[in-house]
Amino acid sequence: MKEYVDADLSLLIRQIQELTDGMVDELITIRRDIHAHPELRFQEVRTAKLAAEHLKKFGIETLTGIGKTGVVGILQGGLGKGKVLGIRCDMDALPIQEKSDVPFKSLNDGVMHACGHDVHTTVLMGVARILNDIKDTFRGTVKFVFQPSEENPYKERCGALAMIDDGVLENPKVDSIISLHCWPDLNAGQVGVGPGSAMAAATAFQVILNGPQAHTATPQKGRDTILAAAKVIESLYQIASRRIDPSDSIALTINKIEGGNVQAVVGGEIRLTGTVRALSKEMMNYVMGLIGDTVEGVSKILDVGGELVIDDYYPPVVNNPHIDEIVTSVSRYILGEEKVISQDKCPMTAEDFSHFTDRLPGHYLKLGVANDEMGIRFPLHNERFNVDERCISVGVKTIASTALAYLHE
Repeated sequence: MKEYVDADLSLLIRQIQELTDGMVDELITIRRDIHAHPELRFQEVRTAKLAAEHLKKFGIETLTGIGKTGVVGILQGGLGKGKVLGIRCDMDALPIQEKSDVPFKSLNDGVMHACGHDVHTTVLMGVARILNDIKDTFRGTVKFVFQPSEENPYKERCGALAMIDDGVLENPKVDSIISLHCWPDLNAGQVGVGPGSAMAAATAFQVILNGPQAHTATPQKGRDTILAAAKVIESLYQIASRRIDPSDSIALTINKIEGGNVQAVVGGEIRLTGTVRALSKEMMNYVMGLIGDTVEGVSKILDVGGELVIDDYYPPVVNNPHIDEIVTSVSRYILGEEKVISQDKCPMTAEDFSHFTDRLPGHYLKLGVANDEMGIRFPLHNERFNVDERCISVGVKTIASTALAYLHE
């Protein structure tokens, strides 16, 4: 693997490390304040105001109301025009009642930063301040993207697409984009890297089955849609084991069944709601084609009406191989090779950062946050989720240094 940290960049990275070490206490205070005041999707008014005020304080051009509650900072390097790098964080919290006993626990009943977005926002605020401090050392532009609504329910518009629709990737046009996410499978001080899929593609769908109703004493006069639903479910669950190469991975689940009538009636409408997760667009398209074939086949055999409706789609988050080399090289220089962990298995979780990497080269760094000695290793979306706050400085150093390495190429 090519090493991207030359003598000049090494000096700048050391400067970034010193600047970060000098603001650690301030960053922890910011993170705890955001954690104590979590806000749900597209309601991140207070958090967005904090981000905007932070950018404006350092003279960074600041745009607000992008994608409803999103904030964008634009920083021009002092050495002139060059590449444009986007750095994105997500700001929203989850509708979860916090059960941790930290002194800065959520003050908003039923709302919690259980996915680390408070850390993500803090890291980007730190990165913005540091890159502004050393802006005379690089050529090009950095866009700081504070995104709302990553925790997005199915069939609702996500924050990434809302910001894209509002032109976040234009004026100036973004060439590449990077982001990070708290990762409790890794210890604080570690980061996860690797090219290819970093998060799975995800699709939500409905199967709608219809047939004329009849008395259960004369089922031949109607069409048994419950039987059809059972056949569809049985066949769909055989896709992974019988139609997919065992070395590949998909996750297909029927999450909800709606329908049925009173005891003495056959037929009517049945709705099946499900999700599919896959590691590539090609596999997702293949699986969705099999689902469509299944619905069509069962409907024809049992003479019922069958329809497949695609409710939502996230492409996979894909780490560009070239950017991954930069991230890996920089991370190894800062942290040491033993703390830069290759992520050989892609998790089946999905992320709307995928809408960015589907449009331009990007990278999604996994930031270790666990500490077993401190009792911190709760999964994402857990009511006791917390982080070893030493991860904040790791995130700032690696992201700011990666940005410099990318712009210095």
